[in-house]
Amino acid sequence: FQDCVYTPQQTVAFFVGLSSLFFWLVAQCPQFISNFMRQSADALSPWFLVQWLTGDLFNLLGCLLTGDQLATQTMTASYFIFSDCLILSQYVYYQIRNQKKMYSSDSADSLDKP
Repeated sequence: FQDCVYTPQQTVAFFVGLSSLFFWLVAQCPQFISNFMRQSADALSPWFLVQWLTGDLFNLLGCLLTGDQLATQTMTASYFIFSDCLILSQYVYYQIRNQKKMYSSDSADSLDKP
């Protein structure tokens, strides 16, 4: 990267920052896995997800409009948007899928009743 690293102390600080970035990149993985294992995303609020996506969109927009951001900042903002879209699409998919299941089981129950 060589944009801001000139001394050994700055090198250490840079790698500590990168490790922090790594932890942020994997922060949503447990939620993706949990949703997949439970086949549901009921624990998520759609309004929260939309606000989260909006915040990350403005973060990326700020990176692009200022034009002088480090590549890691722009890549991180892009990844967060990808991650937000993935979890939002997971929410929508499981909501639709589970509604269809509930509707089909309700229909089958009403056919079984005399």
